[in-house]
Amino acid sequence: MTLSIDKLKTFLTSHDIFVQRCFTSPDGFYVECISLKKVIPLLIAIPHTYEFHMNERSIQLTPIKEDFEKHKDKSYNYTNPSDTFVEQFYNNDNQYVELPSQHKESMSTHLDNAYKASIVIDIKKDDILLAKSIHRQLSRLRYSIQGMPHKIAYIQNNVCGIIQFEDNKVKIFKSDYKITEYEEPRLYVVVNLKILYDKIDHIDYEGNQIISGIYKILNNTQHSHVRNIKLLMERCKNIFVASDKLSNYKQKFVAFIEEYVGLLHTFNESEEKLERELAHLNEQHTDSYQQDMRRTSQLAKVEKRLDKCRKEKQEVIQTIQLMRSKNESLTLEIDNILFDNIIMVDKTLENFERLSKLEKLINT
Repeated sequence: MTLSIDKLKTFLTSHDIFVQRCFTSPDGFYVECISLKKVIPLLIAIPHTYEFHMNERSIQLTPIKEDFEKHKDKSYNYTNPSDTFVEQFYNNDNQYVELPSQHKESMSTHLDNAYKASIVIDIKKDDILLAKSIHRQLSRLRYSIQGMPHKIAYIQNNVCGIIQFEDNKVKIFKSDYKITEYEEPRLYVVVNLKILYDKIDHIDYEGNQIISGIYKILNNTQHSHVRNIKLLMERCKNIFVASDKLSNYKQKFVAFIEEYVGLLHTFNESEEKLERELAHLNEQHTDSYQQDMRRTSQLAKVEKRLDKCRKEKQEVIQTIQLMRSKNESLTLEIDNILFDNIIMVDKTLENFERLSKLEKLINT
């Protein structure tokens, strides 16, 4: 089937979805878009089964050959626990998950099937660390969207992670150029072209539900992580105060975004009203010079108001994008820190116990 970027742009624009840029990979094409109704970042996945013609330069994505999920020895990487352990925190039924009471034995069982991450490709050290971080986080978040028609992607700097439709696994790509204009990481809802046309009227709603659902799960896991860290290290009091402050701060972010989304709705209505008014004036026929001058004056006024409305609407969209980006960055960073802390603290306490046993052995 033949498809061109111009035809796709026209179709998406007619549904208030703006195309931003295109990516090419060995698996197919990806088109970065943004919904103008809810300001949801979208990534449309186009497999190679489509003959896709692009009239503009695309960004080349190169797969990183990873050995993320291969486990070669019994020692484990404390930042990569087993799938069973992770799924308890990040599935859709997410509730408070408490570490097993006998965690000194069971934690090792949880982590026994973990993997030691390694990447076999000539890339910068910072890119390797970022790729590992994105892979770990998406490997957890994939449990949140099991069975859903859409997937999610995580893009930061020149590294991109995408959950695949075929097997729900994470694939990591890199580019020689910066993929996104934002410094902070961004989550995208990935939509398969095969269902795009059938679901186009629901993309906004479903995309918003997915992003909101992920936020909810991340917020729930944040509190689970904090409570579990409290169980492991009772003396670490400052982390709870910090978490509460960050939660309050994120709530302010959400309230601010909701307020601006409402403002965006008002601007959309005003823009539509002015466009109708402009169309009505253009359709009017005048019989005299004075009527023609009056109509021309009215047209100029309406066009000026419409330009102002569109500029202010664009400022609102940019503000929403900025706030969403900052909220995502903060939420993802909190999740990364707290999740890693649970595993690392447990390993630290286990090592302290081993030291105590060695001390007792020396004193006997």
